[in-house]
Amino acid sequence: MKTITTQELSNLTQVSVRWIEAKCQTGEIRALQDETGAWLVLESELRENPLIVQWLRSKDLFWGC
Repeated sequence: MKTITTQELSNLTQVSVRWIEAKCQTGEIRALQDETGAWLVLESELRENPLIVQWLRSKDLFWGC
């Protein structure tokens, strides 16, 4: 199972790490916590989670990517 860090997801979406972590805590984003308490987002969420897909589309529209 592949994962990405909340920082990596933040870099991809331009959404703050704190906001992403809050969504992980509420279960809106499927993620695991490592032994240090850091959130690791399942890579499949990039395609399957409507919230993350929306963030990626919004970034693409804003930046014209």
